[in-house]
Amino acid sequence: MKNLIIKEIQKKIGYRFKKKNLLLNALTYNSNNNERFEFLGDSILNFIISNILFKKFPLINEGEMSRIRSNLINYKTLSKIAIKFNLIKYVKLKQKKINNYNHYKNLILSNIIEALIAGIYLDSNIYTIEQIILNWYNKYIIKIKLSILNKDYKTILQEILQKKKIKLPKYSIIKINGKTHNQKFIINCKINCFKKYFIGIGETKRNAEQYVAKKIIKMLGI
Repeated sequence: MKNLIIKEIQKKIGYRFKKKNLLLNALTYNSNNNERFEFLGDSILNFIISNILFKKFPLINEGEMSRIRSNLINYKTLSKIAIKFNLIKYVKLKQKKINNYNHYKNLILSNIIEALIAGIYLDSNIYTIEQIILNWYNKYIIKIKLSILNKDYKTILQEILQKKKIKLPKYSIIKINGKTHNQKFIINCKINCFKKYFIGIGETKRNAEQYVAKKIIKMLGI
């Protein structure tokens, strides 16, 4: 592989190899070395994605983390990353694989990403490959954050309290001020582990509950 092509690949993936043979091995599909790289890369990807989810999303439980991780590391997502880098242009395929290329395209591309992950790790260290994967997955991580933020504050507060093994909050209407078309709801929220009551005000019962839940979340430092 020519140096110009190697530079092109490295620019796309965001990493410069010290040992160029590791890049070549990763891109030689279905060779013995490549299959070993896939095995290692798959394990590294599992660990790093798990670590990212654990650190960045403290409010989601084990079941949600497993579901999200499964979506992030499946062959469809990996093949999209490979397509973004146009990696198929550089992959060395055996003839029998070329004949079945269209049928196995996404699987081949996902395996190449796993092999690349192994190659980068072997050429550097776990911290470097973690940063590379974070860069590759940036838009997916943003989508997860937006999805979590779209949850209502009552749900988020409930998840926080469940995680801390605290009884769920109780909301009750203290007072409704104003006429029907211009009402203000005053909501009282009681959580057993706190001695005081929390008050929320809103134009609807739901808004008042959301307001007080948000206030409690901020007080908890989340």
